[in-house]
Amino acid sequence: MNTPRNISKNVELAPRSDELIESLFQLASEKNLNTTLLFEIVEDSIREVLARTKGDIPIDVKIDIDNKTICIYAIKTIVEDEPQDIYEISLEEALKSDPDAEIDGQARELIGTGFSSMPFMRTSINAVRKLLQEKIMILEKEAEFDTFSEKKNTMISARVKSISFGNIILDIKGGEGYMHSSEIIPGETFKINQEIKAYIYQVEENQKGPQVMLSRKHPGMLEYLFDENVPEIGDKISIRAIAREAGSKSKVAVTSEDPDIDPIGSCIGKNGDRIKAVMRELSNEKIDIINWSDDLITLVINAIYPAEIVKVVVKDENDIELVIKDDNMHIAIGRDGQNVRLARKLTKCKIKISSETEYKAEELRIANKAREEFKEIGMNDDDIELFIENGILSCNAIVENNPDEIKEIEGISLNNEEMEDLIHKANEKCIANYTKIATELESKIDSPDDRITIEEIASLAQNGILTNEDVAYMDTYDMIDIIGNKFSKYDVDEIIMNFRKDLGIIDEYFREDEGSDDKSDENTSEDGSYDEDGNFISSAEKSEEGRSNEPDSFDENESSDEEKTENSPLNEEKSDEHKNPSENPSLDN
Repeated sequence: MNTPRNISKNVELAPRSDELIESLFQLASEKNLNTTLLFEIVEDSIREVLARTKGDIPIDVKIDIDNKTICIYAIKTIVEDEPQDIYEISLEEALKSDPDAEIDGQARELIGTGFSSMPFMRTSINAVRKLLQEKIMILEKEAEFDTFSEKKNTMISARVKSISFGNIILDIKGGEGYMHSSEIIPGETFKINQEIKAYIYQVEENQKGPQVMLSRKHPGMLEYLFDENVPEIGDKISIRAIAREAGSKSKVAVTSEDPDIDPIGSCIGKNGDRIKAVMRELSNEKIDIINWSDDLITLVINAIYPAEIVKVVVKDENDIELVIKDDNMHIAIGRDGQNVRLARKLTKCKIKISSETEYKAEELRIANKAREEFKEIGMNDDDIELFIENGILSCNAIVENNPDEIKEIEGISLNNEEMEDLIHKANEKCIANYTKIATELESKIDSPDDRITIEEIASLAQNGILTNEDVAYMDTYDMIDIIGNKFSKYDVDEIIMNFRKDLGIIDEYFREDEGSDDKSDENTSEDGSYDEDGNFISSAEKSEEGRSNEPDSFDENESSDEEKTENSPLNEEKSDEHKNPSENPSLDN
């Protein structure tokens, strides 16, 4: 670290104040330091040293920049009459420098200017110099960190300083940057002193200074390259989303605020000049530019382009199935599934790709299965076909649909009584189906909670949850993923807790000191300690010591703490085998 000549040099005499101040200005300029803060550090350092050497009098230090001198003041109490000691100053004297001075207030009295006015001059100067060096070094590190923090999430040009095991140290203005081998585009090689572009994605503070982490694979790198090559970006055109597999292919969604400006054409440029410049910087990475849309279905269709889509099936809010023409499947999926993978990243949506033939075959399979189920519950052929045409494809769908909406289907011949009978039969069929699934998968779940019905048991069994113990050790969100949004998080927490109570697992969460000298579980739930004979003494029993031996009044309806513990619901459910509570996962709250 470069420090001012008159601060770091070993001098026999005190440095001149004007030289020191000039050096501080030079240092602030060279190191990009805050001048005001730098002068405050100098004042604090001198003040701190003087407090050690002249601790009997409160001292203040101020740098007079205009006159380029260091002023040292004694802080004194204002008194009405003549001062009685060195800690006081008369009101008359105080008013000469401060018109607002008043009795019992404080006033500063100038006792000297420059280092020559310091007591024990040489020792003080050396101490100031050492303290100042330490504080300026800290200030430099803070200034460097602030500078690089401002550059976070931006692209910079830097020179390759060294390469070690694929990791690169880059020489950047004001410090060094580190680019891990995992942040380099596959196939790229660099040489020492080569100038490259990289994206600052993280800045961390450590003892040696700011640690600047760089990347060429980050999506932000691609965004900044477009910003560099497409003048309209940031003004009329904006990049809304990027999905990137660095060195191979990327998808960029853009939009324009001006209807007369084509955002895709602007990003590509005349004869593709703009996009080619971006691709060259990224080792000829392929880039698809698509139109952004706030409508998810439109965005998904744009993202999968140029594949020809036959049908879009919305399964859930962020779950879409695309039916693609058979001869376009390779376009939609892409090499090794890359195209659909990037489309999912770009849209943040679950996308399933099906060929037209596959979809029709699956539709036919589901329709035939529905016909079989509906015939089993006594529906006529005409109603069956109407149900299938309107998307009611299972007994479960009949139970879940609104009866009034079903009756509104044109051609349906069911009256109210027949509708109720149909729903009853469909519900029984659903239960039979769930029971079959649970039986075939050998589910042993015997639910202690009425909310877990055969439907949930079947769903759990299909996901490998086959016993009460499996349920008891489940994570809340895992169960929600399996049984859907039928229950709230609070309900699921409660259901899992009821399974734990049923197995006696819940008791272990209330044991404060498990396995210590084989003490009984009853006593570990009480506050107290053990005597020399190993007997447990509760806090209540200890508090009785020293009191009168006369018996206190006793209510026959009250029971002792020990009896309450023995009769508690927790102890009724305790398992005989000693269990370790640390082995039981806690329930997510």
